[in-house]
Amino acid sequence: MIQNKQLDNMYEQAKIVAYMYNENQKNKGKKQEYISAASLHASGILHLLYQTVVSEYLNERNAHFFTQLSGQIEKHHLIKKSAHFL
Repeated sequence: MIQNKQLDNMYEQAKIVAYMYNENQKNKGKKQEYISAASLHASGILHLLYQTVVSEYLNERNAHFFTQLSGQIEKHHLIKKSAHFL
């Protein structure tokens, strides 16, 4: 479960990264390419949410999802390769 302290720490990290990135962009003269700490923080929260949902799905419903998917992807690529040679 995501804790408030974890979210606070993520926001502090986002502020540092945004500041460093924006300073770098400013030094390069690229003033329109700034990023906000809030945008980075929101992206991080969405990532955590996605990660939590996928993890819960895998734990509760389909623990072998990625194993099965890997096999299907490999099979698809082999079929594509074979068709290319025909």
